[in-house]
Parts: sequence; C-alpha cells; structure tokens
Amino acid sequence: MAEIGTGKKVLFTTMIVVVMLAACEGALRVRAYFRYGGTTSVRDPMLAFDDKANIFVPRPGYELKGNRIAIKINSLGFRGDEITAKKPANTIRIVCLGASTTFNAEVSSNDATWPHQLQERLKAAYPSVNFEVVNAAVGGYTSAENLRSLRSRVLQLDPDLVIYYEANNEIVKDTQEYARRDRKSTRLNSSHGY
Repeated sequence: MAEIGTGKKVLFTTMIVVVMLAACEGALRVRAYFRYGGTTSVRDPMLAFDDKANIFVPRPGYELKGNRIAIKINSLGFRGDEITAKKPANTIRIVCLGASTTFNAEVSSNDATWPHQLQERLKAAYPSVNFEVVNAAVGGYTSAENLRSLRSRVLQLDPDLVIYYEANNEIVKDTQEYARRDRKSTRLNSSHGY
C-alpha cells in the first residue's frame, strides 16, 4: 500500500479544518436565525451613537421580535415600558445600570428581565406604593460607559435609587489592560537585556 505524502496530508488536514469551521459558522447562523429571527447581531441595529454622552445607547422606539426573543426600547431609549422623563408624583423610581446581565438580551421579553421582575415584586409587596423600575443597561458597558450614561441619561429621570450591577465586563477590561501592559513591559525588559 502506498504511503500518502506530507503535502497531501497537510492539504487534507487543511480542508477538514475549513469544512469544520464552515459547519460551525453555519450552525451559529442557524441558531441566530431561530433564536433572534435573523443572522445579524441583536445589538448592532438596536444601538445608536449618542454624541452628547459619547456612548452607544439603545435606539428609542426600537423593537426586535424574534422567534423566542422580544425586545422593546421605549421612546426614551430604555428597555421596557413607556415612562415619562419627569417622574410622576408619588412614585419611587429605581434605575438599573449595568451591561448584558442587566439588559438581559437573552430573555424572552422585557417582562422577563430582572429589573422588570424587581418592579413586579415591589408592587406585590407594597401595593399602595407606585414603583417604576427603569432598565438603563446596555450590553458591553463597563463602569466608564455606565458613568456617562448616569450623567447624561439617568439623572434627568430623577431616580430615588440607582442600582449598578456588573458581572464581568470590568474584570475583562482590567485583565486585558494588565496583559497589554505586561506584554509591553516584557518587550521593554527583553530589549534592555533584563
């Protein structure tokens, strides 16, 4: 039996890898179609750049209706029910800041986000009090973007309480910055013979 040459082995292996990557890409696009109703990113068309705040924010009035996901951005650019910029009298307004773990793009509807669930639980526990919980989170935000959002978008709502929940974006950002500094330091040290 003739032995296969090294060149043919490399070519065959490369072809297998390309086919596997294409299959993975196809599977991800099919998943996106069934989960979100399309193959484009959920986040991209939802966001608009706010020059005043220097951040991307949800596009007011944006609606996404996928097969399993429904996201509605109100006229002020927050995920959830319509609210007025001026806080209604006798209302306790709570604003939730954060990133994807607060925005909850993966849940089935606005009603399934944890800020909305908080509002419903507060209303059930204190039926004589009018609570309004605003989901002001945006996926991918770190503390810097949340601070800009707080100053330019949230404080105008006159919140009684602001809750900030961040899962890992800040840790990832800090870790990446540390790795960049460490690589730069390593290159400098090696060029000086340390």
